[in-house]
Amino acid sequence: MKWIFIEPEDVWFFRDARAFVKGGGYSTAKIIFPPSPQTVTGALRSLILGNYPNLDMTKFETGADKDLYRRIGKPGDLGPEFCLRGPFFARRLGDDILCYTQLPQDVYYTDQDNHRFGAYHPIERSPFESAWSSQGSALHPLWPPHGQRQDGVEEPYWVNSSGVDDYLAYREFGALLQSELFVVSPRTGIERDPDLRIAKNQMLYTAPFIYLRNYLGLLVGVNDELDLPFEKGLLNLGGEGRAARFQNIPKDSINFLPSSAPANKQRIKIVLTTPAYFEDGWHPKDWNWQAVGLPPGAKLISAALGKPQYAGGWDVNRHKPKPMHALVPAGSVYYFEFSEPLQNSIDSNNLSFTESPEGEEDYRRMGFGQCIIGTWDWQTV
Repeated sequence: MKWIFIEPEDVWFFRDARAFVKGGGYSTAKIIFPPSPQTVTGALRSLILGNYPNLDMTKFETGADKDLYRRIGKPGDLGPEFCLRGPFFARRLGDDILCYTQLPQDVYYTDQDNHRFGAYHPIERSPFESAWSSQGSALHPLWPPHGQRQDGVEEPYWVNSSGVDDYLAYREFGALLQSELFVVSPRTGIERDPDLRIAKNQMLYTAPFIYLRNYLGLLVGVNDELDLPFEKGLLNLGGEGRAARFQNIPKDSINFLPSSAPANKQRIKIVLTTPAYFEDGWHPKDWNWQAVGLPPGAKLISAALGKPQYAGGWDVNRHKPKPMHALVPAGSVYYFEFSEPLQNSIDSNNLSFTESPEGEEDYRRMGFGQCIIGTWDWQTV
């Protein structure tokens, strides 16, 4: 797999698939960052199409151009070899790349003034009953040390790879406020009538644009067969096709997030680093965790989930919007216990913790369901 780093040449605009929220003649869009894997997939496929020699759109749309189909597929079909990992938020430090992930949902403040955190454990014997159930038994609540009440975390934070190491080891760790990494700036506009070329009444809107601090961008892994036309260059990314520059990055220069849980462990936790889709909302159909890559015998013990993110898009084949899907967002955490200790380690590089909507492109190969994996023990009261 090859890795590319994408940095902004301009502000960026990424929003979820829902229509602008309207009220009183005014509408707003909800920002998402990093952008959906669908957004980056579309940008890279468009880059290849725009630089493909003697492009025949009919052959592309039908898959008749075998070389192009092998590399990027056709509308509604990723083809046999297309594969993407990420996008991951990252910082360029000289020749090195440092990865970040959103603060996991199962943490609490240990020192709010200095942005320090600890992680909850599930409690084995709960003092109250849970209304949520998994595979016929109640889920266990997450519990702070010594049962002391902890304030929830409301502000958005980001954690680098060393912080993730401490988080997975249940050590205190630090995180950066989102405002230290990028700024969200709302811009107000008004919809115009394309025929009359005048502003429409009661059609004000606000669009949130992202200003990244210096040296910050997106890290994306692509399969070797994708064969980008340049080692570095420009592409259009996100809403309004805002400009971005990209360049190939050597793998050994990347400080990746931790990727595996050791063997001989019976309890693991999975933390999403990109959104995931599940047929039954926040879990796979019939609680079949093998369908999302886990070994047999996995039982869900607890979960800490963020607010849903929405994915949709335009169906090029049918010339209409795709169905909208609710996604479990990055930062959500799932706790599992296996019937027996695992014989082999689980490497998140080989795991796509997601399903795919029926009749749509393979979400696993677009970068959905990327994760980090750790272990856990029961919290004692």
